[in-house]
Amino acid sequence: MRRHVLIPLSVIVVVIASILLVQTIPTRAGREQSEEERIAELNEWIQDQGYDWIAGTTPVSNLPPEEKKNLFGLRMLSPEELAKMPRFQSTAPPIDAAMLPMSFDWRYNEGTTPAKNQGSCGSCWAFCTTGQLESHVRIYDNRIEDLSEQAVLSCNTGGGGCGGGALSDAYGVFISNGAVAETCMVYEADDTVPCTQGDCDVIAKISSYGLLSADVNTIKNSVYNDGPVATTMWVVDNFTDYTGGCYQTEVECGTGEPHGVLIVGWDDTMCGGEGAWIVKNSWGPYWGIDGYFYIKYGASCLALQQNFQISYIPTPIFVRVDYPDGGEVWDVGTVEQISWTTSRATPDSVSIYLSIDGGMSYDYTIATGLVGVNTYDYTVENLPVPTAKIKIVAYLGGEIEGWDYSDDDFEIKGKPYRYVSPSGGDIPPYTIPAWAAHSVQDAVDA
Repeated sequence: MRRHVLIPLSVIVVVIASILLVQTIPTRAGREQSEEERIAELNEWIQDQGYDWIAGTTPVSNLPPEEKKNLFGLRMLSPEELAKMPRFQSTAPPIDAAMLPMSFDWRYNEGTTPAKNQGSCGSCWAFCTTGQLESHVRIYDNRIEDLSEQAVLSCNTGGGGCGGGALSDAYGVFISNGAVAETCMVYEADDTVPCTQGDCDVIAKISSYGLLSADVNTIKNSVYNDGPVATTMWVVDNFTDYTGGCYQTEVECGTGEPHGVLIVGWDDTMCGGEGAWIVKNSWGPYWGIDGYFYIKYGASCLALQQNFQISYIPTPIFVRVDYPDGGEVWDVGTVEQISWTTSRATPDSVSIYLSIDGGMSYDYTIATGLVGVNTYDYTVENLPVPTAKIKIVAYLGGEIEGWDYSDDDFEIKGKPYRYVSPSGGDIPPYTIPAWAAHSVQDAVDA
């Protein structure tokens, strides 16, 4: 006797719906989604959501998940730690929201340095804070410095490393040890590198740091009056595809990956007039907009979670190189007047040094012990390189208390540098016979 199996109506409905779904949703049977399709799909989603940013392929878009995780590495402070943090106290009076400019950007006000690349180490916390200190050095001391993130990574006592760190770990280094030049401790993206900061000259220090509220006007005031603000944000995967516009996406608070970045300005006209922060990232200059991005004010739980400002210690003597400052052309044998400005305090003496390796070192002495002057007549020498930079160093009480460099290379034009043999003899690299010289001249005349 045949038995009839009764199938519940609900199961039948599910089966039919599944069949219809398979028939109506296009599939890429047997092949993976191409990069062009992935980006097109993401941009379509962005448009459907009513967002105002553009996705594209970036240097970090297609990293494996484990490598992408290394792009972050920030340790958010706990509520208990935040409660113990001092609040930042600016020396400048707060400005009313209506009196602040609609847009402000330290990139165009000589207050930033180029975006760097943290590589495969979760050291965003070290990069955003070091970038913040570089900005303050430029704003308050008119110096463009490349400070060492490796020193922060190797020398902090808060436990920060490639597996993550708090912004306070970096600030502890800047207060206790100071910051040193990148050339003295080169970044290796490795937290096992020994701390050799004690062998380096201290380039910059801070006296303190403090927490800022996430209020838009508070952040604007601090950026405008004091300098760029280091902050933390939550990041989800599509952020790695950002190439322009006003970033926003949907994310629940506390989800995604925590990331440290640097606020350098704002623009109230972005995001359809709702406004955006201008932020420096640490994924290199080929990500985003030359390494920067815009993010909408209050974009869900993405931005401005924990905000910190620093109190930079300016040098006792402010020094500014006036000439040459980059782009000038000096002819060998001519006399050029090097000029500079000093303020805050009067130096006991000034020395002038020259770099022939693009600013890596300034070990060529032009003059020392200059007193009561701010110019020096230099007879341009024939150097073994076509470009150079000047460094002015001011002394007070026998100590270096201020310095500045040419912002960029200047050109030196003259006779080709003669070959120096390994034995020390100054020997021309070749000899042209007299007949050859006459033959060449005859050919030119002809």
